[in-house]
Amino acid sequence: MSIYTSNEAVSLPVFFIPHGAGPCFFMDWQPADTWDGMASFLASITTRLPERPKAILIISGHWQTPEFRITSGAKPDLIYDYYGFPEHTYDLAYPASGAPALSERVSNLLTAAGIQMSKMRRVDLITASLYR
Repeated sequence: MSIYTSNEAVSLPVFFIPHGAGPCFFMDWQPADTWDGMASFLASITTRLPERPKAILIISGHWQTPEFRITSGAKPDLIYDYYGFPEHTYDLAYPASGAPALSERVSNLLTAAGIQMSKMRRVDLITASLYR
């Protein structure tokens, strides 16, 4: 994967990031440090990059849909797609900026490859909590 800065391409790593249970970083756990290792790993990612990315492309198997779904909104809404968690976890907010131009490019590449997809304007909390 690379991003373009001026006329030169900068290679960035690809990460596989598993997620925990719903809003895991925003809850009390026993033992209390259950998610500390994952939180430290996520917080350290930017220290391993040659520069800050302009956008992050997340490919998730979280949704079961007949076709690929692409989050395309400039300010994607948050989906609370979990149940039975503490009440405060349904009040979490993540005002992240989307990357409509990147979404459009991915959409065009998928379409050109004959892959069916549709657009949506929301992001699930699990994805958001990984990059908070």
